[in-house]
Amino acid sequence: MSLKTWITTLFRREVIAPLDKQILDAVRKHLSPEAQAIWDEQLRVLRRCQFFLGTEVNYYPASPDEPTIRFPHHPGEERRLAVVRFECHSTVYQARVYLVNGRLFSIEYSRDVRRIGNRRDVEVRVLSVELLSEPMYPDSPVSPRVVSDPSLFPVMGGWLADWISQHPVLEMAYPMDATERERWLHRRQLLLPDDYHELLKQCDGFTTGDVDVFGISSMYEVNFGEAIYWVLAGRGGGFIVAREGDERPRVYYFHHEEGAPSAEFTSFREALQYLIARPNLP
Repeated sequence: MSLKTWITTLFRREVIAPLDKQILDAVRKHLSPEAQAIWDEQLRVLRRCQFFLGTEVNYYPASPDEPTIRFPHHPGEERRLAVVRFECHSTVYQARVYLVNGRLFSIEYSRDVRRIGNRRDVEVRVLSVELLSEPMYPDSPVSPRVVSDPSLFPVMGGWLADWISQHPVLEMAYPMDATERERWLHRRQLLLPDDYHELLKQCDGFTTGDVDVFGISSMYEVNFGEAIYWVLAGRGGGFIVAREGDERPRVYYFHHEEGAPSAEFTSFREALQYLIARPNLP
């Protein structure tokens, strides 16, 4: 399908708002021809959408059982496909486009777009498009071996051995290969404290009866406005996170009911102690 035909077909479909169409068009231009063909078919079968607070829209086919051509290598996976920065009425916005289970699922905007989202007379100026993943290829770390028998745990040393001696571990993941570990940290643009790197050299996360500590394969992202954070540890409603693109190695504490992180640390161990000392609130 030509770009002109794709745009014409897209604009006949009311399920996709005019602003969303412009964002999706900008992303499509950066996909390979093979990926574009799957992308076009996925958009063609969209029948429903759901909006949340003017900043997020989710798209669905007519029914969950309707056959949909999916990108390969995405089983049970949510993948951030692209980030589009654009300007409208002298205001700069950011749109993050996500795939779920190999198909287009959502667009998340950094600001409320209800005033411009459905207006056909509004033209946006795309400032940049960053493709964060090639949808035709695998894009998740390989999960390392996880064991629950203490006799099979990797040998611990340094601060981690001291900490674990005071907090019995229920499960532990073996460390990732050093090259893969650094590749994923670089891809996620994470600068982390030295003691968290020390942890990753010995294991890829663990679970105690009170706290979960996440490694490369299990950390996950959360959004605050235009900032993206990766969750490194959690207990109840509290979390230790690292900010994507941070300028220096540090981590933060936040509670899920707060709008932003409330404490900052240059030591992961200190952050972990702070997390445990907080009230274990939901």
